[in-house]
Amino acid sequence: MRLSKGDITFTAIALLVALLLSTLLYLDLNRTLDAGDRQPIGKIVFKERVAQRRLDREPVWENLRTETPVYNRDTIRTENLSEAEIVLNDGSRIALEENTLIVLNFADNEALLDFSYGGIRAASGDGADLKVRSGDTEVNLANAEARLSSDSPDSLQLEVKKGKAGLERGGQSNEISENEVASLDGSEIKTRPVSATLVEPADGERRIIEADKSRVLFRWTTAKPAKFELSRTRDFRAIVMSQPATGSVDLPLSSGVYFWRVVPAGEQATPPRSLSLLQKRGVVLHSPQNGRTLPVRGAEASVQFSWSQLDLASSYQIIVSRDAAGSDIVRQESAHTTLLTMPLPPGNYFWRVKPVSSVAEAVSASAVNSFEVKRLEKMPPPVPVAPAGATFLQRVVAEKGMVFAYKSTIQGERYTVQVSSDAKFGQPIVSESTTTGSLLLKRNLPEGTYYWRVLTEEGDPSGVLNFSIRSKTEVTSIFPVADRSVVLERDEAVAVRWQGSAGIPGGYRLIVSKAADLKNPVIDQPSASEGSQVKLDPGLYYWKVIQTGSSGEALGESRIERFTVAVRPAKVMPVYPLAQTPVDMTQQENILFRWQPVAGATAYRFRLYREPGRKQVFEQLTPVNQLMFNRLDLLDTGLFSWSVTARTKGTDAESEETVVPFRISLDQGQKPEFISPDTIFVK
Repeated sequence: MRLSKGDITFTAIALLVALLLSTLLYLDLNRTLDAGDRQPIGKIVFKERVAQRRLDREPVWENLRTETPVYNRDTIRTENLSEAEIVLNDGSRIALEENTLIVLNFADNEALLDFSYGGIRAASGDGADLKVRSGDTEVNLANAEARLSSDSPDSLQLEVKKGKAGLERGGQSNEISENEVASLDGSEIKTRPVSATLVEPADGERRIIEADKSRVLFRWTTAKPAKFELSRTRDFRAIVMSQPATGSVDLPLSSGVYFWRVVPAGEQATPPRSLSLLQKRGVVLHSPQNGRTLPVRGAEASVQFSWSQLDLASSYQIIVSRDAAGSDIVRQESAHTTLLTMPLPPGNYFWRVKPVSSVAEAVSASAVNSFEVKRLEKMPPPVPVAPAGATFLQRVVAEKGMVFAYKSTIQGERYTVQVSSDAKFGQPIVSESTTTGSLLLKRNLPEGTYYWRVLTEEGDPSGVLNFSIRSKTEVTSIFPVADRSVVLERDEAVAVRWQGSAGIPGGYRLIVSKAADLKNPVIDQPSASEGSQVKLDPGLYYWKVIQTGSSGEALGESRIERFTVAVRPAKVMPVYPLAQTPVDMTQQENILFRWQPVAGATAYRFRLYREPGRKQVFEQLTPVNQLMFNRLDLLDTGLFSWSVTARTKGTDAESEETVVPFRISLDQGQKPEFISPDTIFVK
């Protein structure tokens, strides 16, 4: 019997480990970094998809949520198709578009923003002095609103949408007025008016949509014919639409972040504007499942609540009540994650989750689910899960152990695992208690069949499962098949395959010999997997595989099998008729098929086919490299094909079939000429 691949550490214990790892991963992804005693300088008021923050001198990135505070020297970035908005304590607003990175540098009461790359929209608060630094360029946005974008260290585009912005670079100062665009490329600064006025949607506008798609009207004014462009990325590499239009375009769009611009004829494109369509989403409850009964032995149960996460939610309100309307509230708690454990006494309950968001119209509460906490006076026996009919290696159980897993009604209850060589458990050889849903047993058990079960504290038994212990592993040879020939192309390796006992550290040892007792092997090599490629000359061979432990010791081996290696003869080359050659049978009563001889060939197999469909009409073996075919009753005009394979001495292997199509035709002759007189008189 082959050892099971999963019963050693499987099923219930695997589920427990998966749950633990999932919880740790979730906590890692949603952890909040400790900012110490530093005072926040603002907070995240909006976040779509992925926005992350790294504290000063910290190597770890933290996923941000709305209402998350930000601090001096914070590095903040957004990923593809993501965005975030920060409101500082002085009222200044900074919106980060996709693939953007900034550093908040606030010192000596001066608000300085280090802009590395991407796109931002910045507006200073009333009376606030906000500066943006990009490389060696500094932009003063006091009482101004502007858009900045940069895709390389030496390039920067600045569009002033309100007020005036001061631009300083290399000791040179420039003032950029409203509706002007300044472009910096290398050391050159170019200023121009905006080529078109974009009316709606406003830059950075967010719209809530409830359907899968919503119609959006884009409007602009320009004195020249223009082209409208819509993209999912700021650099317009992922263009959704590009078409000539006059003044407006009305489009149905799905949720997501979009960028749009207008390109007047003969002029540069306007700076892009962003638009976010937010799909209204509600919380989905996960556990406890609706209508589920949660058994408990004590005075109360620890109920774990979980629900779906909403990007726009900063926190959640969990409401547990005794009625579906939620008027008789038992407990109401707040959570910043989507997991919460709550102690509840026996009874019937209803629960729902309300998200808290700065964009309240974009989120909705969950449905109402019910569950029951029920006190059990007597625990039902658990259900044994694994091992179930599996076979284990004796030394592995003694050194590594084997896991008994069961499924219980209530987690954490104490049960007793019993193992016996008697199905009636007259004298159990193992009787150990556990509360974890599994038991690891390390013991040197003799070979044989064993039975196991689980008892409650009251002594009520579960069902019974069995398993077996073997002293050696079982290795089964798969290929080459015993007493069969392996036909190879020239210089091709033999793909030897076998199947060993799974779950055992170590590997295998392949032995191939021309002797039945495997002496003087031609192959004696280790293998880490259940297969190997070996080069062998034609002939008769014997082989076996030994499964080895991590120290190289033999754990078990396969039977000795034999096989023959044969090399396929070379492919036959046709001489006549060649491919697509017409054969005129008007004056012929046979066809001489000819091909080049193959070295070492003892016979050739000739076949004739009727086309189309390759229906075989004739086959014959011949010792020479030609065949005189005179079975005209098998022929007709039309398409045929012929093939030939070669066979060499000492093997039944034949070469690859060479198929040659040809056509048989007949000359219909010329129109007959009458040579007798036109009129014949008979007296």
